[in-house]
Amino acid sequence: MKSGLVLNWEGLFIFLFNRHAAVNPIAANMLNVIAKLEATKLEWSVIRPGIFLDYYVKDLPSYVKQSGIIVDLVNHFAALPGTGETPVPMTWTFDIGKYVAALVGTSDTWERYYYIRGDTPSYGKVVAAAEKGLGVKFAVSYDSVETLRKGEMTDMPAFEGLAAAFGGGEQGMTFVKKLMASNALWIEEGDADYPGPFLNEMFPEIKPVTLEEAWSRVA
Repeated sequence: MKSGLVLNWEGLFIFLFNRHAAVNPIAANMLNVIAKLEATKLEWSVIRPGIFLDYYVKDLPSYVKQSGIIVDLVNHFAALPGTGETPVPMTWTFDIGKYVAALVGTSDTWERYYYIRGDTPSYGKVVAAAEKGLGVKFAVSYDSVETLRKGEMTDMPAFEGLAAAFGGGEQGMTFVKKLMASNALWIEEGDADYPGPFLNEMFPEIKPVTLEEAWSRVA
């Protein structure tokens, strides 16, 4: 039997995704997948690991391509939402695999939603760690919540390639900026973080890599 707390936060999860679905195809696709799963008799669960730590540590072993979004390690540039000091849950994909394997190996009935916190640095700390690890100073800009709510944010080098995937030209770039502004707003308003249940607590023997530890591994 699930607790009322878990059920309440399930409702919040759906509410938050609905709020962003109009301009964020990732949120819309997630809602579509959940709806299809709910129509089956399968046992399933959604695992939310936060942002992939892999994006922000150069040469960290990974099968994930670094995105260059918010913090661009290649061009030494960052466009931080708000003050850049909001904590953001991040998890290395290799650690996510460990948690998933551990969960699949249990005989317990799964909850509908689980969460993972490998680390919770702010994007300001991500920039500081990257500057230290790469030995270069980043150019940093800040986008206010008001700006993000308008679907606007600072241009980043990675936007050009993303825009091409959405038709290119001015229309593609406008869509990408709205999408990225939605993601940045999601983060700055704390919507990327949840109170649990956490797989960290279910499997305390798994020690996820932190941002600082990740950079020390590639130093």
